[in-house]
Amino acid sequence: MYLCKIKKSATIIAIQVCILCSCSTGVHHNTRSEVNTASTTDTTTHNDEPIRLQQDIIDNELCLEIKQHLSESRNNTVFVHPGLLFPIPWGMQRARDSGQRIVDKALASSMLEVRSRNSEAMSKRMVSESGKHYFGVHYSMGGAPYVIKAALKAANEASKQLKHRVTYSAILVEPYQFSFLTDAINLDDPHLDQVVVVLSSKNSIFRPDISNASKKILTHNKFHFIYAEEINMKWNHFTFLTQVRSDGIKMDKQARQAKELFDSIAVALASRFDSNQINNMIDHLKTKYATPGGHQINSNWNIANDSASCIL
Repeated sequence: MYLCKIKKSATIIAIQVCILCSCSTGVHHNTRSEVNTASTTDTTTHNDEPIRLQQDIIDNELCLEIKQHLSESRNNTVFVHPGLLFPIPWGMQRARDSGQRIVDKALASSMLEVRSRNSEAMSKRMVSESGKHYFGVHYSMGGAPYVIKAALKAANEASKQLKHRVTYSAILVEPYQFSFLTDAINLDDPHLDQVVVVLSSKNSIFRPDISNASKKILTHNKFHFIYAEEINMKWNHFTFLTQVRSDGIKMDKQARQAKELFDSIAVALASRFDSNQINNMIDHLKTKYATPGGHQINSNWNIANDSASCIL
């Protein structure tokens, strides 16, 4: 029963994002004002049929692509890079628990907590699984520039041994020294896929100073930024991943939204969404949680859209 609920949850997220992504394809239904006014009703219907058919084909192709990428992700490891390291686990391993959530959601086969901060353990796992795309959760000091550099080095090393390109995406939660990332890596590295940066509430303690980062990285199409205040949420350096791992029927609104946000990002990276598709997903979440009155809006409209149906 628990597994069925997990699959159902992942299916709903994929359906939502699949439909959102189909909106970014540039295929739109013509409005009545765009149709030749001299045409009859029958002619108008006839002209709309190929347009709808084309939209259905695009949706179906997108769904097939999503299913293929998710199938591959389920055979691969998700890498977790924790924050401040201690000689022994001390019971507050937020990043590790978030990685286990990704496994529980059937978006990865296993979770590897990378405590060494180097590329060796990652490259060995990539080679043993022969995967083509991996993603990881980088929390705080686990998101430091040299850690991201090591992850890309692992993908590069695995690519050479496997004779096919391996790419890496990342969820950066409160990344340490983010403004120095451009000194450590090439943003156009072919092994770097998509990066989603999640930041705590404005003026919260230890929030990374993103404003000091170069314009190149702030505007790069591979990097996507989610600020807590933009989606009407509140968390500090420590509480976002704590909310993600929280459980129980008495979870507050913030915890439920944190889980949905995290799950949506994980599904997007596992599905290998491109930059526009991830931007659409983030825009949807901003609209859903950051309405003028701060009230959550009903997003069932995108599930009800019958032009796409991704069944996992």
